[in-house]
Order: sequence, then C-alpha cells, then structure tokens
Amino acid sequence: IPRVDYLNNANGSLLLEPQRTNLVTESEDFSQWTAENATATINNVISPDGTQNGTKLTPTASSQRQAIKLAQSQNGDIVISCFAKKGEYDILQITDAINGSYFVNFDLDNGVVGSSSVMIGEIENYGNGWYRCVSKYNSTSAINAVRFSIAQNATDGRLVNFAGNGTDSLYIYGAQVESGSYPTSYIPTSGTTVTRLAEYSSLSNDALVDPQNGDKTYIFNFSLPNIDGVSVYDLMSKFIDNSNRFRLSFRSSQPDFELFMKIGGVNLVYIVFSAALVANTDYELKIVINNGVSNQVYLNGVLQTLTSDTHTAGNITLNTPFYLLSYHTASSSSVNLNSFNII
Repeated sequence: IPRVDYLNNANGSLLLEPQRTNLVTESEDFSQWTAENATATINNVISPDGTQNGTKLTPTASSQRQAIKLAQSQNGDIVISCFAKKGEYDILQITDAINGSYFVNFDLDNGVVGSSSVMIGEIENYGNGWYRCVSKYNSTSAINAVRFSIAQNATDGRLVNFAGNGTDSLYIYGAQVESGSYPTSYIPTSGTTVTRLAEYSSLSNDALVDPQNGDKTYIFNFSLPNIDGVSVYDLMSKFIDNSNRFRLSFRSSQPDFELFMKIGGVNLVYIVFSAALVANTDYELKIVINNGVSNQVYLNGVLQTLTSDTHTAGNITLNTPFYLLSYHTASSSSVNLNSFNII
C-alpha cells in the first residue's frame, strides 16, 4: 500500500523505506516496561494515531530517578525514538542502561533538543503537542535496556534524582529501537518484534531507458532524509546482471551522481558529475539524454559540469521491471520522491 509522507512537505512525497525491525516488543503498552519509580498509565490520552492509546508517565514522590525501561541487547549503530507530549512536565530524557554518560534531553514545550552526551538528538513536530524524539548513537557494548525518564530542566544531566507529587506528568507513545544510522517511520509492536520489509515501486516499459528510440529527459524532484557519507542512494534502476543494467545513483562517499546504461558489459551511456547534497533539502534533477551527442544535466536549474559523458550507439532493451528508489529490488534507498517524469 503506497504511503505518502506530508511531514515538512505540503505536496507529499512517496515514502519508500529500507527494511527495518522495531526491536521493542511492547511499543505502546508501557505498563509492560519496568518501572523505576515513575508509573505508566496507558490509554490515557489521544496519541498521534488519533486514538486514546497514549500513556501518562508520572514521577512518584520518592526522590529517585523517574523512569521506565525495557530490556534490549543491541550494539553498533542504534536509533531510539518515541513520541512525547508535555503535561505538567515538559522534558523527556532518553538513555540506555549500559553507557553511563550517554543521554539526550528533549524540550517538549519549545520543540527543541536540550543537553546531551554522545547521543545525537532530533525532534519533529507531529501536531497536537506531540513530538517524535529521536536519539542516534553508536554503542560498542550491548545496551541492556532503553530508558525513558522525566527531567525537570532541559539542561539536566543523566538520570537526575527528584521527587514528584504523584500527579504531575508528561505523555509518551510509540517506542522504537532500530539498528541503523537514521530513524525510519514508526512500526507498532505488541508482544514481539516486527519487521517492515523494504519498499519499492516499479514500471514495465523498456522505452523508459531506450535513448536510441529518441531523446529522453528524466526529471526527479526529491530529497534525502539522511546522507551518511557511505551509502549509495538509488533513484532508479533496471537489472539483468552486472553486464546488462541501468542505474542512476547518488554516491554519498564521493559525493557525486552516476548514471550508466550498460549492455553486454559496454556503457552505452555513462554520466558522472559532482554534487554535494544536503539532507532534508528539496532538489530537482533533470538529465537530458541526447541521441548521439553530448548529454546534459541540470541540478536545481543549474547546468552541471560532467566529469564523464559517454554515449555509444546501441539499444537499451532490458526486459525487466523499471524500479524507482531501489536497485533491482535488492535494497531500497532512503530517498523521498516528490515527483518523477520522463519526457
């Protein structure tokens, strides 16, 4: 089922994400989490999904850390996230249970990230007072548990002790822990982990990649939610084997764009140009394939200097599906596609 993402984009974009697993087994029933003085009252408030399934998190009167936690055992690149809304308290803190100095605070009144240590925080406004609070970091040891706690000030350190009155609270919903360097959309769980498979879209028309049947202009309007300096982000592809394939990619390690159309191991079209893209920025990429003459590329309307520009006579006839935002279905790219045209 296609998903359209309207976050920070009034026109909407097709949301196609890589495979990810929510490693939290109880993402909404926080009564199943271990209480560390704070109490979790479920089904207490309207959550971001529009139903009354949000949780009220209330510090006790004991002067201790005020938190709940759930066992985890991940290491490496980790992303912890949840939705949170201010009540009488307005500071949510995310930590794990193994790295004694790691934490990040989220100011739910002003919608900003507060103090942190090692963990990198991101906060997104989801409306009606709700924010998605995201913590990204790398742990060399298994983290043992994730912890959501209440702080009193955005500048508080990790797990500051204080006494509540047993009534004042803030609200949480939708916990997620995933292995990776950036967050993906929320995956609900209830009693077990859940995996969302990689998503892609495809067409069946060889003429889309046949420059010998006339000039072609490819126009993409897109953005990249994350640029990690390592990954290859595919905008479109067709594939039979390594000698017979078509691929348009942004290579963040270079950084540059690479477009090749290869038949029998020969590059009929091969275009490369440098491009230092910025995450969460809208771009228009226009590629003009000219039959038998030099090709042209425009990025946001500016003609680019091509470091490679090859066009050899031949027919592109790959009788395979044409994939958007994926490399022959093997993996999907972290690309938000706003529109795509071939003329």
